[in-house]
Amino acid sequence: MAYLGCMIEDFIAWNQKELESSRTLLAVSGGMDSVTMAHLFAQSPWKFAIAHCNFQLRGQESEQDATFVKALAASLGVPYFEQVFDTPTLAKSRKESIQVAARNLRYEWLESIRQQEAYHFIATAHHLNDSIETLIFNFSKGCGLRGLHGIPYLNGFILRPLLFMGRERLSFYARQKKLSYREDASNASDKYTRNKIRHHVVPILQSINPALEAAAKVTFQRINEAELLYEDALEMWRKRLLKEEKKTIRIDWSALVKHPSRQTLLYEFISPFGFNNSQIAQILQHQPGDSGPMFSTQTHRLLLNRIELIIVPLAQTETLPDTYQIEEHTSLLKLADGSQLAFQLTEPPIQFSKNPHETWLDYDQLRFPLQLRHWRPKDIYKPLGMKGKRQKVQDLFINAKLSRLEKESAWLLTDADDRICWVVALRTGEDFKVRPQTKKVLHIKYRAST
Repeated sequence: MAYLGCMIEDFIAWNQKELESSRTLLAVSGGMDSVTMAHLFAQSPWKFAIAHCNFQLRGQESEQDATFVKALAASLGVPYFEQVFDTPTLAKSRKESIQVAARNLRYEWLESIRQQEAYHFIATAHHLNDSIETLIFNFSKGCGLRGLHGIPYLNGFILRPLLFMGRERLSFYARQKKLSYREDASNASDKYTRNKIRHHVVPILQSINPALEAAAKVTFQRINEAELLYEDALEMWRKRLLKEEKKTIRIDWSALVKHPSRQTLLYEFISPFGFNNSQIAQILQHQPGDSGPMFSTQTHRLLLNRIELIIVPLAQTETLPDTYQIEEHTSLLKLADGSQLAFQLTEPPIQFSKNPHETWLDYDQLRFPLQLRHWRPKDIYKPLGMKGKRQKVQDLFINAKLSRLEKESAWLLTDADDRICWVVALRTGEDFKVRPQTKKVLHIKYRAST
């Protein structure tokens, strides 16, 4: 009995920091782990309630589980919440597997109850062995450091108060307390990968080291501490190599490829945008100086542009309007990407600004309506200052060292005859320059999106 008392003391001490003065919603299936968790909470000073999901996946047994958990809550004198799901139908409508749908439905419903009833946490009965099984599962599938830290004690509002103890210790408590609980027949089957790990892999590891649970506990602590150091180093390199301008991410490619951990850094930098390991391997086959290769995900595009990688949202380059029409009396044109053009009819200025984001056009040379459009490969015009010499807009872009993405998003202002008046923010057209005889000018200011 002293050992049982020690277990309760350990349970309270382990969770005291988080649960003191808190109200917790326990997710109870009716199995040994969750029933033991409920009884340990009943021995603590903390307020709690019990919640049960009936997924209707095991026929009459599912109904009996719900009846059992409801009776358990009544015996402990705590509030009880229950939800019935038509899981197969919902899984089909959500296009998810039964397992994934059940897990998602469970957490969505528990979170709704937590908010409605003002509970601080949702507690699940994951324990140390679950964390060991998670590590083995992730390792077998291939993972990074984060896949080796096991199950976190606290993840948002989800709390795992049993994570400090193993299955044998929980089982001992349940036997000594003669607790009743429900057995799920599927737990004995090797149909699921985690059951194979539980029934076959873990016993072999325990035969090698009978103190596997204690060793794993120490290992998890070391991995978590190593992960903190990893995150610190990653943040340092992110500040050195990444630059964010509006919605565009620029990565110093020439510096990144020299780093001995370039593959890991590149993964950490671009995987949040949906880029996978296969694409990362392809990117790493290129060297600084290469230009043009493009990679895409459902949300972003990545361009290898000489000494940098450029990442932009797809919406920036593919889903916005391609052309805008500008009437003679337009004063302001707002573009879908958040940028805008302001127009003012005025007299020629005494002195012209050198700001590339504004221009002055000879009003009498313009034929309305004007049009703002993206460039085309065959676009040719006479740039201001080249004495009437014609030039491809493509060559202007090359001289300005624009990336492929910047070329795609560049704007050209043309008149009704499709003559290029202004390559926006780069160069005015010679045919529309302000001359000594010019009486009226159209002053245009471009403001990029913020």
